[in-house]
Amino acid sequence: MKVGLITYHSAYNFGSVLQAYATESVLNQLGCETVVLNYRIPFQKKFYGLLGYGEGIIKAPLKKLFMLPLLPKRIIRKHKFEDFISKMNLSKEINSPYEFNNNFKDFDLFVSGSDQIWNLHSNEFINSGKEYMDPYLLSFTNKRKVSYASSIVNMTDDELLSIKDKLEKFDYISCREQLAVERLNQIITKKASKVIDPTLLLTSENWGKLAQSNKIEKNYILYYSLKGFSNIRKDLIKLSNLSEKYDMQVIALTPLAPVVPQKNVINFTDAGPVDFLTLIKNASLVVTDSYHGMLFSINFRKDFYYLKNVPGANFVRTDDVLSLLDLNSRIIKDVNLINIDNKVNYDFTDQKLPVLREESINYLKNAINPKKEPEAK
Repeated sequence: MKVGLITYHSAYNFGSVLQAYATESVLNQLGCETVVLNYRIPFQKKFYGLLGYGEGIIKAPLKKLFMLPLLPKRIIRKHKFEDFISKMNLSKEINSPYEFNNNFKDFDLFVSGSDQIWNLHSNEFINSGKEYMDPYLLSFTNKRKVSYASSIVNMTDDELLSIKDKLEKFDYISCREQLAVERLNQIITKKASKVIDPTLLLTSENWGKLAQSNKIEKNYILYYSLKGFSNIRKDLIKLSNLSEKYDMQVIALTPLAPVVPQKNVINFTDAGPVDFLTLIKNASLVVTDSYHGMLFSINFRKDFYYLKNVPGANFVRTDDVLSLLDLNSRIIKDVNLINIDNKVNYDFTDQKLPVLREESINYLKNAINPKKEPEAK
């Protein structure tokens, strides 16, 4: 069966690229010939540009100015992402929703997801026309349509109603957040199912095969943040003090903002997807405000803390997972609350995660070869 997969596969974002890799891998394991539709929205390229993206007459140029000294390493980072992306089975590059017409006629099935592909407020769509979401709604085809872990995040009811007709044409629909499932089930007649993020469909052993050997001799805390400059600086000052107390290194992954030098802190500016996996796999502790940073920490059974210290941020997807796996105790609102000696108890997670993985894979099996209703709850 020839399957076309469309998702955020080419953003220079660790979670986006790795979830695309995971979905492609699982579909292939289920016997599909998977082709990743190489849809690259112009604004996505701009947002993940070499010097980053900023808004405002003053803020945007200032951000680029601060990022300028990092340009050589940012170029290396770009090449690492492109190298990883190129190993997927890609179609020809497509930049506009209008280029989908009359293409991909020889496919048997299309899969849309995961990531925030149904969220008009995502980075990909905030400065693009609404029509740029259409390919993720598979409006270009009449073939069988399946969504996997497609996220609506903070779409309003009116915005969801505006895409209702396109959602109704899906044969199978699933989301990765319970709230999204409930909201869609109030709007569409077809029953939406809950599944786990595709990165959790692969085991730590699967991901570990991609990771490289650890080249950092000292025990380290991995700080992975998608926050802005000032918030990152506050966190790193506290982490620097903590690392000195425990004689540890701090490795900082802050792809959206530069880092002010701090004692014991190394800014890993040129990290690609493989580096990301390697750094998490070998960390003594992970501190992150990233959804996928949290997921990979859990999958690798690492000691971790999830930072909830951005006012007004949407934590629905992280709260959903942490509650499901009984890991709410790993949420903190300040770096000063970190207790290195407080280890994660994975007893419940070790039992629950394989069950969730099996349910979600069964959902995909049924969607590919429909025999009964989706089993994922």
